Amino acid sequence: MTTSNDLRIFRLDAGSCNGCDIEVLGCLARRYDLEKMGARVVDRPEKANVIVLTGPVVEKGREEVKRVLERTPQPKLVIAIGECALSKGIFDKSYSVVGPADVLVKIDLYIPGCPPRPQAIIHTISKALGMELAADKWPTPEGYRGKITVDQKKCTGCGACERICPASAIEVVDEERRRTTRFLYDRCTFCALCQEICPEKAITLTGEYTLATERRDAAEVRVQVDLQPCAICARFYAPLPQLRAAESRISERAIETRTLKDRIENSTWTCPECKRAIERIREGKELILRLTDEAQKPPSSRE
Repeated sequence: MTTSNDLRIFRLDAGSCNGCDIEVLGCLARRYDLEKMGARVVDRPEKANVIVLTGPVVEKGREEVKRVLERTPQPKLVIAIGECALSKGIFDKSYSVVGPADVLVKIDLYIPGCPPRPQAIIHTISKALGMELAADKWPTPEGYRGKITVDQKKCTGCGACERICPASAIEVVDEERRRTTRFLYDRCTFCALCQEICPEKAITLTGEYTLATERRDAAEVRVQVDLQPCAICARFYAPLPQLRAAESRISERAIETRTLKDRIENSTWTCPECKRAIERIREGKELILRLTDEAQKPPSSRE
């Protein structure tokens, strides 16, 4: 990692939609003082010691990317900017894409975002220069969606966030007795749909935008919850916090009789496979009918 105060930057477009390129060019605005930090943009890779790469690396540009890297003198710093450069982003399944960038070249710094703010890019360059910028140098605009935080105490591991995510940036994996939910910055477009859909309001997109990392696989947020074993077959099948939350919501509408509460609990703590037994299907339908009938009654008439 260079600590020189003379960064000569060459911008390499590897098939970008130009969203990230506009932000890179935005860094040249006077308000950011890029040149005062010792960084300048050059027009040829032979003059550069920093390559700023945007885009997923398309098939037609594969050889050009290699040529640019070969023509850039050593030592050089390669910075991948935006989701497409990090993970191919929305172009992941395209027949014409061969990336992401680190499949072809060694990446020294990754900057997540779709696109990342100029401030995030400048912060990364300042890091490469060995400089520390004040946290409040550029205030975050109101409503900005950046770093994801997940409240472990609220998260039930229900997986609603994974199902709503349009960028496939959330993965839910069950391993042994735990469910792990991963929020992947190298794919996230920061649309905040996960925050909106979360029934427990456990997800928050904050105003923090400095998400650069030296390892792409480290650009994530991870939360884990325990799985509950089935009361009949003992197979671990669902997150314990999710079952408790579901039981609590059902109980809010159920009549206050111990018999029905026991039946609700027995149904909640049984895995889907065991529920498919004929006798349990009948019991489940009967329970649903009773709960539905009870929910429609005015509170004063409930037992």
